[in-house]
Amino acid sequence: MHSNHGKHTVHQSASKETVFHRLKTDGIIIAVLFLLSGIGIAITDFSPQYGVWYWVFMTLVFAGVSLFSGFTRRKNDGQKAMNLIPSWLFHWLGLFLALFLVLFLQTSGRMNSADAGLVSLLVVAVVTFLAGVHGDWRFGVVGILLGLAVAAATYVEEYFWMLLIPFVIAAIVTILWMWRRKKRV
Repeated sequence: MHSNHGKHTVHQSASKETVFHRLKTDGIIIAVLFLLSGIGIAITDFSPQYGVWYWVFMTLVFAGVSLFSGFTRRKNDGQKAMNLIPSWLFHWLGLFLALFLVLFLQTSGRMNSADAGLVSLLVVAVVTFLAGVHGDWRFGVVGILLGLAVAAATYVEEYFWMLLIPFVIAAIVTILWMWRRKKRV
């Protein structure tokens, strides 16, 4: 009976380590996606035309992370990962096409560069949020942060970077805190 208790304790310890590892990975993914998004916000702010192209490229990055995350989670839950591909493909293809439509509106003169940059960021925010609603919750968090960035950029364009920097610092501090906490356990 004593040996079962020892196995149970080892199992609990391994389970806690797995949960912490997952939380740390979640935090890192959120921070990296938000950091890449922050770069995109900066590019969009300084050069809206290049900003739209940056978001087109970021669609591939977000889609890749989403697919990898979805495959990993489904595999860990014992589900078929291949079932993810059709919905994933259409979801991110929709963002890709929407960004090309924004680019088309911009190049045809129907939308100025600054507005195209903000609309691109808004489209990325909504699609990323929906990826969180229908799949990996981390994308929902990033989508909300991107949506807040659009709102902040709309109202406080000149001081936007002062507002963005604390978000990035908070994400880094959270990751470091979780990492330090793990070392204590």
